[in-house]
Amino acid sequence: MANHSTTKLTPSLRSVQTIILKLLGLYALMAREGIMIPCSGATTPRVDFFHEIFADIGDMQGLESELSTFSGHMQFASEVLRSCDDDDDDDDANDTHSLALFDELGTGTAPQQGVSLAQAILERLVSSKKFTVCLTTHFLEIKNLASESGEGVYKIGAMSFSNDKPTYLLQMDKTGESHAFNSAEAQNVPQDVIKRARELLSSDSTLYADLSSKLQRELDQLEAEKEEIASLKADLITSKQNQTKQQHDLEQQRNNVKTETSREFRKVLQRKERGERAKRAFWKRSILAMRVSVI
Repeated sequence: MANHSTTKLTPSLRSVQTIILKLLGLYALMAREGIMIPCSGATTPRVDFFHEIFADIGDMQGLESELSTFSGHMQFASEVLRSCDDDDDDDDANDTHSLALFDELGTGTAPQQGVSLAQAILERLVSSKKFTVCLTTHFLEIKNLASESGEGVYKIGAMSFSNDKPTYLLQMDKTGESHAFNSAEAQNVPQDVIKRARELLSSDSTLYADLSSKLQRELDQLEAEKEEIASLKADLITSKQNQTKQQHDLEQQRNNVKTETSREFRKVLQRKERGERAKRAFWKRSILAMRVSVI
């Protein structure tokens, strides 16, 4: 979240993506107050310091406030945009940075109008460079912003699923697939209704969903193959290290044998030399004794 102006979550169930959104806000608050957060990973986790944290999570509709679901979301977006404009007018706020969390920005109205407003709001906040924005969405146009924009502006992530059940693991650089029909089945919506809904789904939407699913499966397969290759590479490195160690040990043993053999050979030579010296001394004494006897 720290390295990108906008992160879009595209998991398949609203409650699941909302959990991730709440966790991001909670961790940001904890980090701002100096509270350690539970995290781990291959790289050192990082959370930026946010002076203000705005969160639009859940349904803000209410009869007493005369707010619909959509107008409630727009009221919150208006407050965030005003804060963005106020920061632009305040020289002391140039160094401030805020976090904005949107749950299903642009929903509750006509889809085409909703997605246009959502993108316009995103572009305004991102262009200010004073906000890090994280939102959940099912809008295809919003999802495509990550691939159409420059590097580092937008980042997309999706919730991983196993057997159509959420694992609550956020996978970055992956686009989530909506599981509306599966969710409907889980809530015991009659099968004939779901079947009819599938028939009514436009061919373009069906094609995109099929291609998206196929692409996701291929990406998952590539990821699995990548992990397998990494594992094989690690095994190969370990095997090579073991082989190098064995060669070193064997060379050490060979050197030890040579050293021991040389030592034993020197001992044999020394014993032989001592024997030869003893023989020469004996014969020398014997000759001297014979000369004395002759004299």
